[in-house]
Amino acid sequence: MADKRTIEIQAPFVRATMNPDSFNEEERTVEVVIATEEPVRRFSWRQNEEYDEVLSLDPEHVDVSRMEAGVPVYDNHWTYGGCEGVLGRVESYEIKNKQLIGVIRFADTPDVENTYQKIRQGIVTGVSVGYDIKRFNREDQGEDEIPIYRATNWMPYEVSFAPIQADIKSGVRSQEKEKTLKVEIEGLRSEEPTTNDDNDNSYELEMARYKSNINKHRSA
Repeated sequence: MADKRTIEIQAPFVRATMNPDSFNEEERTVEVVIATEEPVRRFSWRQNEEYDEVLSLDPEHVDVSRMEAGVPVYDNHWTYGGCEGVLGRVESYEIKNKQLIGVIRFADTPDVENTYQKIRQGIVTGVSVGYDIKRFNREDQGEDEIPIYRATNWMPYEVSFAPIQADIKSGVRSQEKEKTLKVEIEGLRSEEPTTNDDNDNSYELEMARYKSNINKHRSA
């Protein structure tokens, strides 16, 4: 029997990709694939199960209110530095072929120029996207198979260029501990366990798992 619950997760980032051939130096713009439906492996300590997170790109499932306003582009997710960490903004976007594609415009200011030149020259290539999730739909894939948690109500709210981006092969990178999201999950089996202990060490465990996966990937 399917059930619906609300759980708390760490605010996620996911890897994005930049098309370097799309650079327009006169306009100071570049095209970025902000999201695809490629699964990202995660682990829920509250649900005690591994799952594949999929961001649905059905237009009805993506909250583009921030995109319409122009989401900020940061230097390495520096969201606490006021305007200092802002490199530019996402000027336009489209959902096409199961991809969320955005065009980034960089500010033409002295403080941005150093980072802009590193990106333009291909020195900095890492792009990550921060997003909120309000609802997952859990989809069983069969016995002994990892379920899919499909985000059917989610919102991108920032894009960042970073020396080390969120690695899609090792899941997603969590933000600071105090940044968490309450997510509604539909499709849970009623007998599945969950924990409501607000004092558990789920954050520390997930970060340890993330670092372990990074090390395994680097040594592979």
